[in-house]
Amino acid sequence: MAIKPWNKELYEAGLAVRKKVLGAAYVDPNIAKAEKDDFTAKIQTMVTEYCWGGAWTNDTLDHKTRSLMNLCILTALGKMSELKAHTRGAITNGCTVEDRRGTRPCDGVLRYSGRRGRVPQRARSARSG
Repeated sequence: MAIKPWNKELYEAGLAVRKKVLGAAYVDPNIAKAEKDDFTAKIQTMVTEYCWGGAWTNDTLDHKTRSLMNLCILTALGKMSELKAHTRGAITNGCTVEDRRGTRPCDGVLRYSGRRGRVPQRARSARSG
């Protein structure tokens, strides 16, 4: 087995939240790939344990707020494949079209920085609805 969490309890909590937010259909193939590749396993372990287990299980912010923050961050960074997955997660977490529209100023920052057009073209299908 390639997945070897440092903190199994935190990893399991993170995996549960990750599947709840992004869906098992998105998460399971990533974990399965990690089971066969030590390099990928280390990344998946870290993401699941620390990002999802450490941040997303912390109840300081609700999942809806955390999702909206992620949409802004991923947009500003130009991480289109992650943006699409997290937009679906934001919908799962109760973010309305109006809520997601509120992240649009991040698109403006992206356009101003010279990456215009990438967000609407690549994430439109996930953002509508």
